[in-house]
Amino acid sequence: MASDAGIKAIIGDPRSKLICTDKKKPDGTIDDNANSAITLTNLAAEADRLSMLVEEQSNCVTLTNNCAKFISAARTKLSTQGFKADDVLDDLDTVKRYLVQSYKSRSLWPKTFTRLLIYNCILLAGFVGMIAWKSLFPDSGKSSGMAIGILACAMWGGIGSVIDALGALISHFGHQDFDEQYQPWYYLHPLIGMALGAVVYLVFQAGLSSISNSATTTEGKTTTMQVGVTALSIVVAFLAGFKQTSTMKFLNRIVNSIFQIDGNTTDKST
Repeated sequence: MASDAGIKAIIGDPRSKLICTDKKKPDGTIDDNANSAITLTNLAAEADRLSMLVEEQSNCVTLTNNCAKFISAARTKLSTQGFKADDVLDDLDTVKRYLVQSYKSRSLWPKTFTRLLIYNCILLAGFVGMIAWKSLFPDSGKSSGMAIGILACAMWGGIGSVIDALGALISHFGHQDFDEQYQPWYYLHPLIGMALGAVVYLVFQAGLSSISNSATTTEGKTTTMQVGVTALSIVVAFLAGFKQTSTMKFLNRIVNSIFQIDGNTTDKST
C-alpha cells in the first residue's frame, strides 16, 4: 500500500494556503484580487514544485506528457492579467491526481503485478490443456455435438479474456495508472469470458437450428443441424472473451429484440 507520507508530499499545501484572500473590502467582504501578487507567487512556485516531481517520479512518456500539458496550461493562465486562482489550481490538482495514481501504481509493483500475472497464466495453461486434452478444435474427429461445442467455446472464450486481461495489466502498470480497486476485474474477467464464449455458441447454435428447421429434405422431413466445433464458432468465442463489452452489447440487443415492449405501453402494475 502506498504510504500516506508519499501522497502528502505530492499533494503539498492546501488551497487555502496557496490563495491569499485575507484582505477585506470597505464593505467587509473578502477582496479576492487584493493579494493577487502573493497568490501568483504561490501558484507559480506550486507549478515549479510539481514540474520537479514529474521529472523525479515519472518514467512514463504518457504520464510525463499529460502532466506537462496541465502544468503548461496553469502557467499560461498565471501569465494572464486578472487570472482566476481556482482555474489554475484545477489544472495543478489534475497533475497531482496523475502523480498520486502513479505513486500508488508503483507501490503495487511487483507484488500485485506478479500475483495477477501468475493467476491469469495458470488459467491460460488450464484452458490450453483442456483444449488439447479434449481436442477442442475444428476437424479433430472429436469436435461434434452440443456439449463439446459449449465446452470448446467456453475454453476459447476464456483464452480471449486472459489475453485481454494480460494486455490490460501490462498497459496499466506500464503507464503507471493501475488502480487497485480494479483487482477483482482481473480475477473475474477470464471466468466471464468463459461464460460469454459458451453463450455466444448457444446463440449461434439456436440461429443455425432455426434455419435448418425451416428447411425440408427431398422426402419432406425436417432436419435439425447439430453444430460442433467449427473455426467460426471458435473465432467468435475467442472474440467474445477478448471484447466482453462489445459482446455484452450484442447480447443486450438480442434480449431487447426478444422482449421488446411497446413504447406507448404503460406498466400499471405495482
